[in-house]
Amino acid sequence: ELITRMEQDFVEAVVRLVAEGNNSRAREGYTNNSPGFQRIRAYIGTLDPAPLISIWKSLCTADYRDVLPTINVPTLLIHGDESHFYSLELARYVRDHIPNAELRVYQGSDHSPQLWQRERFLADLRRLAMC
Repeated sequence: ELITRMEQDFVEAVVRLVAEGNNSRAREGYTNNSPGFQRIRAYIGTLDPAPLISIWKSLCTADYRDVLPTINVPTLLIHGDESHFYSLELARYVRDHIPNAELRVYQGSDHSPQLWQRERFLADLRRLAMC
C-alpha cells in the first residue's frame, strides 16, 4: 500500500509516513500543516522519486535478522526515543542480537538524533572510533 501511495503522490506519501509514525509532535505538525511540514513538503518535492521508491522497496523486503549475530565489529546503535518509525523495542532487539553492541538512546530525539543532539552524537562516535 505504501509503495502504491508513493507511486501516486510521492511527496504526500512520505509526509504521511512521518505523520502516521510513533511521534505525536509529527502528527500534530501534519494536522496543522506546520511551517516545518511545509518545508518538508517543499524539499521532498525537489527529489526524484523513482530511485527513492526503489530503495524503499528494497528496505521493505529485506530481513537481516539472521545477519545480526554474525556482526563481529564494534557496533554503536543510536536511537531517538521519539523516532517516527522504529520503536525502542526494535532498537533493543537489534542490540541484543549483535554481539557486544551498545545502544545509546537519545531522549527527545526523533528519527535523526544525530541532527538534534549533534555534540552528543559526535562524542559517542569518537568513543566508538577509539575502540
